[in-house]
Amino acid sequence: MQNTILNNLIALTEKALKAIPKALRKRKWYKELTQVALEARGEFDFVDTRAELKARYVDYAQDNLEQEGEIEFDDDAEVSLSDDGGAYVQAWVWVPAGGAGMCNGQDCHEPLDDGEGFDGKCVNCISNRAR
Repeated sequence: MQNTILNNLIALTEKALKAIPKALRKRKWYKELTQVALEARGEFDFVDTRAELKARYVDYAQDNLEQEGEIEFDDDAEVSLSDDGGAYVQAWVWVPAGGAGMCNGQDCHEPLDDGEGFDGKCVNCISNRAR
């Protein structure tokens, strides 16, 4: 009974920490609380389920690798655990339209392969702007 209560308390603490806005997760107090929760989980020797293991990788990616507008991780990102002592975490990576050879007009994703575009925009976007 006591282990169940402690396990639930630690799980609630971890959920509360995840609910804190990402902007505040860089603060020292957040990292200290996260460390205390991890130590508590380890001290009571609770076995993580695969879902909990994957959630830890997502949390790490969000806290340490995320760069707003460049690379972002959803809370429910896919995680592929590796035999090499790590994991691959699914991310959203920003790719500019011009870098992919696409029109950079608003809501337009037409390719610029025909060479007809001007200033990074396709013929249709240039024509619509001229009107």
